[in-house]
Amino acid sequence: MNSEKEPAMAQVDYSPEIDIVPDPRQSHLGLIRWGKSHELHRLTCLGAGPDVYDLPGKEVLVSSHDLKAHSNMLVMSERSGGTRGFLAWWRDQLSQEKLPWIQITGSGWSKGLYRISKDLEATLSGSPAEAIPQALHDLGHQPQPHDKATALFRLAELVKPGTGLYLILRDIEDPNDGPPEAFARALRLFREEQSHAQTLKITIASTSDHALFIDYYHGSGYLAMCQQYRMPFLNQEELSKLAQDEINSPALLKRVDFSDSALAYLLDLTGGQPLLSKTAIHSLRQALSSDDSKTEITDSDLHAVWRKLRLSPPPATHTWVEDLRRLLSDRPDLEAAMRAYVAGKTLSKLNYPPPSKERPLMISGWLRENRLGRWGITSKIHRELAAQVLLDQTQHERSQGRGAA
Repeated sequence: MNSEKEPAMAQVDYSPEIDIVPDPRQSHLGLIRWGKSHELHRLTCLGAGPDVYDLPGKEVLVSSHDLKAHSNMLVMSERSGGTRGFLAWWRDQLSQEKLPWIQITGSGWSKGLYRISKDLEATLSGSPAEAIPQALHDLGHQPQPHDKATALFRLAELVKPGTGLYLILRDIEDPNDGPPEAFARALRLFREEQSHAQTLKITIASTSDHALFIDYYHGSGYLAMCQQYRMPFLNQEELSKLAQDEINSPALLKRVDFSDSALAYLLDLTGGQPLLSKTAIHSLRQALSSDDSKTEITDSDLHAVWRKLRLSPPPATHTWVEDLRRLLSDRPDLEAAMRAYVAGKTLSKLNYPPPSKERPLMISGWLRENRLGRWGITSKIHRELAAQVLLDQTQHERSQGRGAA
C-alpha cells in the first residue's frame, strides 16, 4: 500500500492572492482563484494516507511541488465550495511544467466529454486517439471495480517510460446510477499494483455527497492511500481582498471603508464560505452604490444583507440542504450533535479535538472552526438552513408516530 507523507506548511509569508475570474454560470459572481501568482494554494488537510487527523484538520499552504509528491489526492467541499477554482489552479500548474493531464467532469465518460492538456500527445505511446476515449469510456461505464481498474491500467500503459499522467476526476457520476463506491474500489485495486504507482497520479475533487462515499462509507480501502484535503473557508484577510476585487470600483472603495467590524460581521454571516461571501458582498455593493453620500458601512447595511441572504439564499444551498438530509438519514447518530450546534453550542480549544464522527459534517461544510477559534456551526446562514432540515425531520417523525398510532 502507498502511504502518503504529512504535508509541511510552506515557510513563507502568506498574503492572500485571490483572482476573480468570470463564472459562465453566474455572470454577476466570479470564481475565486487562490494563488494568482501560481505559487501557493491554501487547503485544510484532513489526513495523510492511513493517518486521519483530528478535527478541525491542519491549515497548509501547498505548492505544485508538494502536490506532485502525492499519487492519490482527494479534495473535498460542498457544492460551490471552491473545487472548480482549485482545479483550474492545479491544471495551470501542470501545464506550466508541461506535465500531461486528463480531466473528466461529472458523467462525461463518452468521447469528447473530457479535457486534455496540450502536452498530452507528446508523452503517450501508441495510438492515443482511440485508446484514451475507450479507456475512459470503460472506466465510467463498466459496472465492476475489477473492469474499471483494468481501464486504469490501460491508461497507465499509454504513458511512455519515465513520464507520468495526471488523471483528474471531478464529481464522479456513475452512468449505471451506482454510487462512487465502485470507483473507490477500482482505484484501490489499481493502486495495489506498485509498478504503476508513479505512472498515473490521481486527483479526485468532489462535492460532499459523492466525496462522503469515498471518504467515509463502505470501506473501499482507497482513502488510506490518499492525501485528504478540504477546500478552505475564507479568513478575514481573504474576505477583505475578495471584497475589493468583487466591488471593483476604485471610487466606491475610496469613499467607503471596510472596517474590521464589518468584515467580522460578514464572516459570521457567511462563515467565509466562498459562494455566500461573494453573494453577501455583491448585495452590499448594490446598497452602497445606490447612495453616493455613504462613507461607511452601517449596521443597517449589514442587517439588510443578512435579511436578503436569509430570505433568498443562493440556489446552490438547496443542494447543501439535500446533502444534509441524506447524511442525517444515513447517519442518525449525527442528528443530536447537529441540533446542539444549531442551538448555539460551540467547543473551545480546551475541549478539542471535536468528535471524529463529525468529520462528514465538516466535509460537507456545516461545521468549522470559527474566527474566534471555536468549533461549531459554520455561519448564521448555515444555522438557518440546518434548522429547517431539523424542523422537517421532527415533523416527519411526529407524523410517522401518529400514523403508527
